[in-house]
Formats: sequence, structure tokens, C-alpha cells
Amino acid sequence: MKQSTNTWYAMEQKIDAEGNESSKAEIFIYDEIGGYEVNANTFIGQLEALEGIEQIDLRISSPGGSIVEGNVIFNAIKRHPANVTVYIDGMAASMASVIAMAGDEVLMADNALLMIHNPWTVSIGDSEQLRKDADLMDKMKSAIINAYSRSNYSTEELEELMDSTTWFTADEAFEAGFIDGTVEGLKAAATLSEMETIAKQAGATLPVEKIVSSIVAKNDAKVQPFPKWKQLQNRLAQHFQLKRLFQALLLKMMQKLLCLKIKFKVLKLRLMNIQPKLKNCKILQKTLLLKRKSWKRITNQSLKHHKKLQRKLYLALRLS
Repeated sequence: MKQSTNTWYAMEQKIDAEGNESSKAEIFIYDEIGGYEVNANTFIGQLEALEGIEQIDLRISSPGGSIVEGNVIFNAIKRHPANVTVYIDGMAASMASVIAMAGDEVLMADNALLMIHNPWTVSIGDSEQLRKDADLMDKMKSAIINAYSRSNYSTEELEELMDSTTWFTADEAFEAGFIDGTVEGLKAAATLSEMETIAKQAGATLPVEKIVSSIVAKNDAKVQPFPKWKQLQNRLAQHFQLKRLFQALLLKMMQKLLCLKIKFKVLKLRLMNIQPKLKNCKILQKTLLLKRKSWKRITNQSLKHHKKLQRKLYLALRLS
């Protein structure tokens, strides 16, 4: 069951010493972007609801996530009027590294990592559909390269780095121009309470409730598959069911076409057999017509001769 506490980000407006809302906000992206069925619209709606914000501290420790959702968030942060400082606390991989580039200033913990690679997807369909999806991936790659334009690399160099899936340490990311500086990383902690204590010493806060809900959600996910995975399973099942039905219909059509082809050949053979008979009939018809004319002529001659004999006989009788 989806819970409102299970999100991949946390966002809050800071409270000043007098207990009033300050002009500073803090955002944590500490999980897979677009997970838990929480999309970018929810993130943007909450961001726009913050009033009088002049400074945003965006803290990132994420393996990446949805390209579409990530691009929307990148643009929303980029156009926000407040000054945005990005802190890469642990890892900014894949789409998380793109969102990190939206900051006016990008700082990275000295023990953190940044990773860039090509966008990828799962595609189902015929060869034409796969080509369309591949073209779409190339366009998404171009959009991501534009986000990395703050680096010292050329477009061709970024393409090569993305093709080979490149990881950067904080020092390497600084030399490459992805970040503006490094900060001291947090010490390792065994418990959440130790993490919170260390964070306070470093002048930072951790979304403890967010981390706990995230851990609980991931443990639940080991027992029950994610809703998106269920949806994908259902779509695959429907796809293969439709494929089987289509194949069955295609087989029936092929069988009917084969039967029609056989019937056509039989009719063709019958016509071929009938044609000589028709020719014989025509010849016989012509022969009968000629014989009829011949008999008619003979009959007419016989009648004329008979009439002549009658006249002669009649004259002979009169003279006698």
C-alpha cells in the first residue's frame, strides 16, 4: 500500500531563532528519483508552495532514476528565483548528477562520488518501434549533455565519458568542472542517532523520518514487488496474450488463403479441360451447319426434279 511518507525526497522551510519561517529552504533527494509512484509534479507543487525563499540548499545522495521526472526537476530548480546551493553528500549518479548541475553553486563531499552514463530504457515492440526508442534515447542524451555544459569537457568528450560510464571522485569532479568545490565528508556512523549527531556537528540536518520510511519501504519491497513492476508484468502478459491471439488469427488467415489457392487451381484445371471440349463443340456445330445446308440444297433439287416429272407425266396423259 502506498504511504505518503514513502517518498524519494524531503523538503522543508527552515525556522529562524524566533520560531518564524526563514527565507531558507532545504531539500533532500536521498533515494531513487520517481520512486514510490511520487512524480515530479508533487515535487514542483511543494517547491512552489514555499514562500519568500531566497536560499535553497539541495542535498543529494541518489543512484538516479527517471529521466523524464529528473529533467522536469532540473528545469524547475534552474528557473527558481532563489540561490541554489547543491551538496552532493554521498552519491550523485545517473539522473541525480544531472539535477546536481542545476545549482548556482555545486559542492561535493570529499568522500562522495559522481557518475555519468548514457540513458537507457526497456523497450518492447517491432524493429520500427525499437528504432524510434533508440532515436529518443539519443535525443535524451543530447539534453543531458546540455546539463553537463558547466564542465570543462567538450560535447565529444562528454559523449565518450557517458559511453564508458564514468565515475568521478570529488577531486576529479572539481578538476573536470562539474563542481565548484569540495567539503569535508561526514564520518561513518552505525546508527541513525549517530548519523544525526555527526550531521549536527557538521552544521547539517538529516531527514530521519524520510530515511526510516525509505528503509521500511525497501524491506517491504523484498516481500512484495513494486507496483510499477506489477504493472510491467501485467503489460508483458497482455502483450504476449495479444501476440498469441494475433498469431492464431494469422494462422487461420493463412489456412483460408491456402484453401482458396487450392480451389483456384482446381477451377483453373477444370477450365483447361473444358476449353478443348468447347473447341470440339464449335467444330461439330460448324459441321452440322454445313450438313444442314447441304441437305437443304439436296432437298430443294429433289423437289424441283419431282415437279418436272409430275408435269411430264401430266402432259403424257393428256396427249394419250
